[in-house]
Amino acid sequence: MGIHDIIDNKHSHTEQQQAHVMLLQKVKELTADLNQARVELREEIAGNKLTELILKESEERYRSLFENSIEGVFTVDLDGNFTAVNNAFAKITGFSQKELIGQNYTEIVSQETAPYVFKEYNKVFKTGKPVSNIVYELIIKDGAQRMIEGSVNIIKKGNWAQGFQGNFRDITGRRLADKNLKFQAMLLSQIKDSIIATDLKGRIKFANQAMADFLGYSPDELMERDLDILGLGLEEDKEPGIGAKRIVKQTLRNGQWRGHLIKLDSKGNRILLDTRCWVLNNKDGEPEGLCGILNDITEQKQAEKERIKLEEKLQQAQKMESIGTLAGGIAHDFNNILFPIIGYTEMTLDFLPKDSIVEKNLNKVLSGALRAKNLVQQILTFSRQHNQELKPLKVELVIKEALKLLRASLPTTIEIHRKIEKDCGLVMADPTQMHQIIMNLCTNAFHAMEKTGGILEVSLEKVELGVADLIDPQMMPGSYLCFKVRDSGPGMEPAIQKRIFDPYFTTKKDGKGTGLGLAVVHGIVKNCKGNISVYSEPGKGTVFSVCLPRIKNDSTPFKSVSHDSLPTGNEHILLVDDEEMIASMEKQMIQRFGYKVTSLTSSVEALETFSRQPDKFDLVITDLTMPNMTGNQLAAGLIKIRPDIPIIICTGFSEIISKQRAAELGIKGFLTKPVIMK
Repeated sequence: MGIHDIIDNKHSHTEQQQAHVMLLQKVKELTADLNQARVELREEIAGNKLTELILKESEERYRSLFENSIEGVFTVDLDGNFTAVNNAFAKITGFSQKELIGQNYTEIVSQETAPYVFKEYNKVFKTGKPVSNIVYELIIKDGAQRMIEGSVNIIKKGNWAQGFQGNFRDITGRRLADKNLKFQAMLLSQIKDSIIATDLKGRIKFANQAMADFLGYSPDELMERDLDILGLGLEEDKEPGIGAKRIVKQTLRNGQWRGHLIKLDSKGNRILLDTRCWVLNNKDGEPEGLCGILNDITEQKQAEKERIKLEEKLQQAQKMESIGTLAGGIAHDFNNILFPIIGYTEMTLDFLPKDSIVEKNLNKVLSGALRAKNLVQQILTFSRQHNQELKPLKVELVIKEALKLLRASLPTTIEIHRKIEKDCGLVMADPTQMHQIIMNLCTNAFHAMEKTGGILEVSLEKVELGVADLIDPQMMPGSYLCFKVRDSGPGMEPAIQKRIFDPYFTTKKDGKGTGLGLAVVHGIVKNCKGNISVYSEPGKGTVFSVCLPRIKNDSTPFKSVSHDSLPTGNEHILLVDDEEMIASMEKQMIQRFGYKVTSLTSSVEALETFSRQPDKFDLVITDLTMPNMTGNQLAAGLIKIRPDIPIIICTGFSEIISKQRAAELGIKGFLTKPVIMK
């Protein structure tokens, strides 16, 4: 081996060593890479398991949230078929989860809201963005409708839409509550009664529109204002506006309060409010506030007062009617007593020497009897049973004439003011009695002002009275003449006004009046189908108002027949009166004038007598009120037998026959007892 070979071998060995080192280095690197790969593999495997675990836990958590959500949660495919629903969904709809899977959403959405739902889903599909606050109706299993509100989002896999996921909640109760609240608000706003609610301190928490309008505010302006803003007071308070807080205390103490409150309007007039208050309790029964309802009863109270006045006037009219009937009955009996007294006295006087003591005494008897006769006529006038000579009359002429007479007799301390409307038209009245009315009312006014003086005002005007203005049932709506006598005297208390037309009731001193004046005036007015009323307040004078119905100017007046001479004759007269004394007296009186008289006290016997010899008699004079057969019934029987027989009815008063009715029956004359010889 040469040196060259040795050198070459050295080089070769060195290269091998180097190669071996490099190989070892490479092995180390590969081993390190392998270990790293193993670590990474182990980490990757561990990571995958963790991910799988996380995914599994997340899915379970989602499933739990899905199933346990209080809202209805669902998924549908792109065709709208349900692919998943939770328990809440099934509970709301009434279907089971199994029944719902595969069912199309349109099968449980109402037809009215289905187009709207489709539109919202289409919007989500196009935009990819969720939509919330979708409100629609579901048709649940029992057929009922439920209102729901929810949201919907799209489900994607990659860039491709797979379906929709949504959730909803049942808002039927809330919507109904909202509707009820709106309805209640509408109802409260339209209720005419004023409603208000406050807290326990009296701060306003609610006021309906009626209350706000009443106070002149808007409902919002009243909120949180103090209750004193109402300006209310108790009815007995002299000044309103100080009683609201007292009402709160009383309501809290007693649980409720009922009474009348007052409030002044813009003109200072008192408004009367019927008020009910009660405590508002919470669910635990503890008081939290108060509620009040106020109802304006001012007009109602005024109407009630007017109704009471009308009832009092009606009762007065009925009382006067009853008293009149009683007075008429008494007058009838009194007439039967007076008639023979007057008749026998008149006949006896003809046999006595003039200026003898007996003649003078009998003249006084006759004078007293005639005064009694006039008194009976007054009673009959009051009771509206006296025959008046009614004819068309211009009242203004009578008033002017009466005032001329009054002016001469009244002291200068009393002024007379006249307000007489010209051409007022005519009324049907007796001129003498109309004069009596005017003089009586003006004399009463004078007596009221006699000590202090004052103003006597007499007025006359035309008025139109409607149904609501009439008090007396016999009056008819139409045109009336209203005659008023007003004095500025001391006035009258209500108790006196109620009795002012009662017969024999008077407030005057002895010698100033009989108490029949106004009663007679009342009777005259009623007989003319009119009305008389009085208004008076203590310290404010008195007004008497007389209303009489106007008539047309072409009305034909009644004709009265006067007898200026005493006729005589020799005809045969049938005289009938159930009072023996009257029949005997009348027979003597008539016989004195030359007539033949057959006198009977039975109307039945009179008819039988007449029927046997109807041509024997030339005239029949009969009383009206008789037992078994009245005078008008007798007259009808006589006329049936002999139509041309003249008949005269004689009576004190009658409610069953009048001159007009007597004429219709064929009766020729009508006499009022007691009849004097002339």
